[in-house]
Amino acid sequence: MLPLRVWLGSSAPVPRLLGPGPHSLLAQLVGDVQTHLEEMERLRHSLLLAYPLLCGEGEGRRPRPSSRSLAEGAGKEPGSQAQGKDKFQLSMDVSGFSPAELMVRVDGRKLTVTGKQEKKTASEAGVCSHEYREIRRETLLPEDVNVEAVLCSLSQDGQLCIEAPHLALPAAEGRAVPIS
Repeated sequence: MLPLRVWLGSSAPVPRLLGPGPHSLLAQLVGDVQTHLEEMERLRHSLLLAYPLLCGEGEGRRPRPSSRSLAEGAGKEPGSQAQGKDKFQLSMDVSGFSPAELMVRVDGRKLTVTGKQEKKTASEAGVCSHEYREIRRETLLPEDVNVEAVLCSLSQDGQLCIEAPHLALPAAEGRAVPIS
C-alpha cells in the first residue's frame, strides 16, 4: 500500500483527524459518567429527605405501618425499603405465590427471597398445559440491622413484608480525622 503522501501527491499535506484524540475522548467520557453519578446521588439523597413528607409524617401523622404503604412509597419498583427509627422494613410484591412456595434466606447481610410455582392442567381434548413461575430477589441488609432478628409476613394482597430491628448502637458515620 502506498503512503498517504504519495497517494495524494507529494505536495499535499497529510490530513489530521478532526477533534480531540482518543485519550481526551476517554477522559471526557469518564468525566461525563462521574457527573451523572453525582447527580443521581444528589437525587437519591433528596428523595430520602422527602420520603417522610410524601408519606404524611411531616404533618404530624404517622403512616400506617403496613406493607401496602411501603409499596406505594416506592412506586412501581419490585421492592421498597424504609428506614424507621427502631427497625428496617422491606416490602416485595410476590402476589400469586403462597407461603409454602416462598423461601426467605439470610446469609451474612445478603437477604434472598425465592419463589417457585408449578401448575399442570389437562383439558378434555387431551391438551396438557404446564406453567412454571420462579422469582428470585436479593438485597444487602444495612450494616446497622440485626440480621439475627429478621421477621417475615405475607399480607392478603401479596406483599411480603420483611422487618428487622436496628442494632443497639448505630453504625458510626465516616468523618475526617485531622493530622497533628
